[in-house]
Amino acid sequence: MFRALSLIIAAICLLKGFTGLLWPRQFYQWRHDQYTSQRMPPIVLVAPVVIALLVAIAWYATLTAYEPFSWIVTGFISVAFLFVNLSRWSRHRHSALQAVESPQKLMAVDLTLVGIGLGFVALAVWAY
Repeated sequence: MFRALSLIIAAICLLKGFTGLLWPRQFYQWRHDQYTSQRMPPIVLVAPVVIALLVAIAWYATLTAYEPFSWIVTGFISVAFLFVNLSRWSRHRHSALQAVESPQKLMAVDLTLVGIGLGFVALAVWAY
């Protein structure tokens, strides 16, 4: 179970990170358009639903089939869930818009996501 969760987290992080690094103009123009909208675009609601599902699976697995290092997966997903759900669109869109307009910040975020993704691949391969 934790191997699958680690690979799902890795895939999400690597997909976003490499998309931002390989096609920054198109990707971040699309994100810029989302963040300039006063109303939350429906696509933005996908992340909280996916993360909520992953949190439920991770906690179920942690409570019923604990494995060493599973706290990393459960903790990471739980923190991501709190971050996504505590961020309100009106406040989040202003800070995200500033980040989208800064190429240095974007590259740092994308490289961080690639690093996190590779870390979860390593966790899936060597720990589970």
